[in-house]
Amino acid sequence: MRESLLSKKSAESNSHFYILPWLILLVFFILTLQSLVQRKAESSLGTKSTQGSTVPFESAAEAGPSSSAHSASASTIPLSSSKLEVGNPFPFWELIQKDVWYVEQCGDGVSCLREQPHPCGMAIACFKDILSQNSFLGNAEVNEFFNAFHQESAGPQHHPLPSSGNAPPNTQQEGRAQEEAFAQDTTQRLIQYVSNLIDSPAKRLWHISVSPDHAFLIEQDGSDFRIYQSWIFSFSLKFWTNLQIPIDSICEPGRKVLDMESTDEQSMQMFGILKKGNKAEIEAARTKFGGLQNVGRHDILGLFGAISYGFLLDARAFAPTSTARISNLIPFQQKVEPFSTSPWLGKSAISTANMFIKKEWYKVTLSVLTIPDS
Repeated sequence: MRESLLSKKSAESNSHFYILPWLILLVFFILTLQSLVQRKAESSLGTKSTQGSTVPFESAAEAGPSSSAHSASASTIPLSSSKLEVGNPFPFWELIQKDVWYVEQCGDGVSCLREQPHPCGMAIACFKDILSQNSFLGNAEVNEFFNAFHQESAGPQHHPLPSSGNAPPNTQQEGRAQEEAFAQDTTQRLIQYVSNLIDSPAKRLWHISVSPDHAFLIEQDGSDFRIYQSWIFSFSLKFWTNLQIPIDSICEPGRKVLDMESTDEQSMQMFGILKKGNKAEIEAARTKFGGLQNVGRHDILGLFGAISYGFLLDARAFAPTSTARISNLIPFQQKVEPFSTSPWLGKSAISTANMFIKKEWYKVTLSVLTIPDS
């Protein structure tokens, strides 16, 4: 929270454990609003590269375990006139706007009344629809990025622990240095991969899963880019891509959050969940990066730089060091907000609530479709 029940000092100490059971109940009140819908295994996306090694890929929705990012992943309907016109500018958008993801919107009398309105999981369903109906695209290239200590085979090979053997660092300085080393290694690999895509002009569709807890699309047309997204309990794809739709029409922050008691709101601020919502930030981000505006290289790299900050949060919470602890994820105002994706997306793509309560570690997955040269 920006002003949590814990003081700034106690967030770094063990005193927060006194109220932890009570806090967990309050957080689950919010997290249950985003019920996890299990993803169906498919083979349409081809192969994935995990931490640099390519292995068979058997799940088209294998983009992270986040709930809202993948809820309603089967909600789209078959696309009409679904063949890509590869010679047109931004050809993927021509198909996306025919999908039910674009049709549903705030104020239509239906969408906002659903249990989970505007789920960003509709992005992967749309992505799969396009791929399944345009076989000439071949397989999607899928890469996962996560801190090496989450994978035993990767272990400490990238950055050996500064203590003897594999024992966790004993000093605060050593622990912090090791956490930063893990995060820096993962960040460098993600930014290098994104830079390679940017510096290789082509017509592409990217699906980006930030787990936990958001997912969105980027369309690349040569050296220009567009961002397509919806946000569960917040806004629709049509709102994001149409600057004429007023900000007051959107769901943000959602009925359940609006109905919270003041004491619950005070507790949930620890994770950036606010009763007042984020309408100002959403409008600012849409004005600059929504509305089908072209986005340049610098801003795309800036967005992925903000996404990469999750690797440091993950290391501070879960790394095999003496200084890593879950309380390092809070409060939101200090630990997340200054490095948030909000300037680009309108909200923080990183759910510290899920990381804190469900112990979900952080992972970014990119799935990329490329129109082959004729």
